[in-house]
Amino acid sequence: MKKKIYSELVLKKEDNIYEPQKFREFCISASANKLFDAILRAVTTPGQSTDRTNLNQKRLSCFSYL
Repeated sequence: MKKKIYSELVLKKEDNIYEPQKFREFCISASANKLFDAILRAVTTPGQSTDRTNLNQKRLSCFSYL
């Protein structure tokens, strides 16, 4: 994942990924197939509303690769 972030976002100067689905796909392309979902499960509880879960997905997309 670290190599993928460096090669795609740093060297190629690609834009940051702020969309949850795009970040999930980025993780999969870096052979970290379950990373996005694992982190999302760690910060989300079953009792949270759909809006809160969606917000957590957006937060995860913004901060996972910092």
